[in-house]
Amino acid sequence: MLDDRQRQWLKRVFDIGAALPGADDAAEDAGVKRQVLARLEQLGPALEELDAGIVDGRFKGAGTPVKAAVRGYNEAREKLREARAKRDWERAERLLPRLEAALRQLGAESGERRGLDDRERSFAARKRYLTEFPAVQPRFKEHYDRHANQPYVGALAAPWADFVRANDTRHAAAMQRQYDTAWDQLEAQKAAMARLEPPPGKLDQARARLAALRQECSAIRAGIDAGTYPGLDTAAAAFAKDSQLGLARLDAFIQTDEPDLALEEVVRIERTLADFRKKAGGALAALAQDSGVKAQARAQAALAHDPQLLRALMAQAQGPAALDAMVKSLKGKAEGAPAKAFVEAAILARYDMTSLAGDLTTKALPRLYAVLGQVPEQHARHNPKLQRIVRNRQPASSTYDAEECKLTLNIGKTGDTSTEFDQDPDVDREARVKQSKANTFNHTTLHELGHSIDDMDKFMDQRGHHDDFGGWRMHRVDEIAEIAGTAQGFFADHQSDRLSHGFLHGLLVCTLSGRPWRNPAPDPVRGLAPLERCVAQRPDRALLRQHPAVLQAQTDRGLLLQADEWDVELANALYNDLCKSVPQLDPNVKWLCEIIGLILLRRMPADAAVDDLLAQLVVGDPATIDLDALERHPAVAWCRFACSEPENLWKRYAEKPDGYVIGGRFYGRVDGSWRSYRVAARSKGVSQYQFKAPAEWFAELYAAYQMKALPDSHPDAKWLAVHYPRRAA
Repeated sequence: MLDDRQRQWLKRVFDIGAALPGADDAAEDAGVKRQVLARLEQLGPALEELDAGIVDGRFKGAGTPVKAAVRGYNEAREKLREARAKRDWERAERLLPRLEAALRQLGAESGERRGLDDRERSFAARKRYLTEFPAVQPRFKEHYDRHANQPYVGALAAPWADFVRANDTRHAAAMQRQYDTAWDQLEAQKAAMARLEPPPGKLDQARARLAALRQECSAIRAGIDAGTYPGLDTAAAAFAKDSQLGLARLDAFIQTDEPDLALEEVVRIERTLADFRKKAGGALAALAQDSGVKAQARAQAALAHDPQLLRALMAQAQGPAALDAMVKSLKGKAEGAPAKAFVEAAILARYDMTSLAGDLTTKALPRLYAVLGQVPEQHARHNPKLQRIVRNRQPASSTYDAEECKLTLNIGKTGDTSTEFDQDPDVDREARVKQSKANTFNHTTLHELGHSIDDMDKFMDQRGHHDDFGGWRMHRVDEIAEIAGTAQGFFADHQSDRLSHGFLHGLLVCTLSGRPWRNPAPDPVRGLAPLERCVAQRPDRALLRQHPAVLQAQTDRGLLLQADEWDVELANALYNDLCKSVPQLDPNVKWLCEIIGLILLRRMPADAAVDDLLAQLVVGDPATIDLDALERHPAVAWCRFACSEPENLWKRYAEKPDGYVIGGRFYGRVDGSWRSYRVAARSKGVSQYQFKAPAEWFAELYAAYQMKALPDSHPDAKWLAVHYPRRAA
C-alpha cells in the first residue's frame, strides 16, 4: 500500500476527498466539476490500490496489453492533473473514461462497476446494430421484393427459409431492444442472402468476359477492315490474328471446364487489346502534332469501333496535348452526332470522369471541355470528386452532389453573360471585381467545380471558422435562442423566481423552431411546448437521475466522447432508441426523453441535463403567465424575423441588417441549419451569394479567381494563388 506521503500526493493530484465547489467556483461549470470530483472520490480506493501495484512492480513482466493499459493509465492521470490545474472540467470529464478503462483492464476496481459494465456492453451492442442495420436494410427489402412470391424449392429452399426466419427473429429482438440477439440474426440474414445469390465462379466470370471481349475485338477488327487505322498494318494484322486465336482458346477452355486456364486466357486477350490501343493512341498523338483536324477526324471514325481509344491516348506522354488540339480544331462546335460523341468521349478521357448526361448540345460540349481545361490538372483530371456532369437547359439552381461526385449544371445558352458579381455597394476598393458581368456557363461550371475541390480538400471544413475565411460558425437552435435572449434583454427583462431562464429560453427555441407557444407539440416525446413546462409540482430529481434510460444515456455520452469526433448520426439513433425504451405510461416520460435529448443531442452531462430540465419548469397554473407581454418583446420579434425567410438570406443583410445581426455576426437558417459569419467579411465579398454558406463562400471566390475577375489587390488573391493557382499558360 501507499505511504502517507504518496497518499497525500494522490489526493492532491486527483482532488480525492476534496470539498464540492463553493461560492468562489460560481464562474465554473459546477455541474461538470461536481460530477468529476464525485467520480474521482468513488475511484479513490481503486486508484490507491493500482498505484500501490505500480510502485510494488506488480505489472513488471506483463504482456503487451497490460503494459499498454499501464501507459494509458499514467497518461490519463497526468492529463487529468493538467486539466484540473487549468480548471478545464469538460476535458477532465472526457479523460475519466480512459482512466476507468485502464482500471478495468488492470483489475483494480471493485464489483460496483458491474452496472456500468453492463451499460457499456449495451452501448456496444446497440452501436453495432444501429450502425449496421440501416446500411443493409435496403438490400433486405430488395430481396423480399424480388423473391417473396417465388416458390423456392431444391437447393434454394433452405437459404430462403433461413433468411425469412432470421429476419423475423431479428425484428422481434430489435423491438425488445435485445441487440446482441438482433446482431446475431442480422449476420444470419446476411449469410442466407449470400447463399441465395452466390458469387459467380471462375467459369461464370470467364463466360461473362468472353462475351464482352468478343464484342470489343470484333468491333476493332471491323474498324481495321474499314481502314480507320492507317499506318498500323503490321499491328492490325497481329491484333486480328492474336485476338481470334485467344478468343477461340478461351471458348475451348470454358467448354472443357478449365477455369484457371480460361482466366489466364482472359488476361492475355486484355493485354492484346491494350497493346493495340497503345499503338493506335501513339499514332493519333503523332498525327495531332501535325494536324489537329486530321487527328480529330481519324479519332472520331475510330471511336465508333473502340470507345476506349481516347483513354489509351491519354496514357501517352503527348496524349493530353493531342486531345486538346483535336477538340480545339472543332472551333467550338460539335456538329452532328459523331462529333458530339467524340467530344463527350474526349471529356470523359481527358478529365478521367465516368459519365456525361443531359442536354449535351453542339456548343455546350466544346465549351465544357474548354472550361475544365482552364484550371490546373489537380482541379479537374486529378480530382476524385469530379466523376459525373449533367447539363440541363431548363432554369433551375445548379448543384454539386458530394455523394455521387456529380455536378448538375442547369444553364441556358453558352453565350449568356447575365451572371453578375453583385457585390455590396460598400465593398472595399481593393476588393472590387474587374467585371460586373460574367459568362453564365463558365461561371456556373467553375462554381460547381469549386464545390468539388472544397469537398476534396475539406478547405472550408478546416479553415472556414477563421476570420480570414468568413469566420463561419454552425449553431444549434438553442444557441441562437441564448444569443438573442441575452443580446435583446429578454432574460434580463422577464426572468424571475417563477419564470426561470430555462423557461424563457424554451420560449425562444419554440419561436426559432416555428412552433406555437400556446398549442402543445403533436408528439410530446419529441419536444415540449412552453405551456407543457408548467407543472403542479416538480418531479423528483433523484428519480429522474437514476432512471435506467438516463444512466444508459450518460454511459452512451461518455463512450461517444472517446471518439476523435462526435458521431451525430449514432447519437441520434441512440436517442431515439432510448426514448422508445421509456414506457409511455411512465408519468415522467416527457421529462426523461427531454433529459436524454439534452445528454445525447446537446452533449450535456447527465447531472447538468437533469438540472437544466428542472430549471425550465414553472410550478403553477399556466393561465397566470402573461404570454402576450412576452410575445411583444423585441427578442421574440428578432427570432421570428430571423427564421421567417430561410431563402435568399445572402440578400437580406443589405435590406434589414438589424433583423439578423447581433454582435457583428449575421445569423441565419439555411437548409434547416443555423449558421453565422462575420459581417466584416462582406467588405471583401465577391458577391452576395457568397454569404449563403461556407461552401458557397469558397465556390464563388474560386470561380471569380479562375475567371480572372478578382484583382491582385483583393485580400484573398494571395492565398488563392498559393493553394488554388490558375493553370500555367
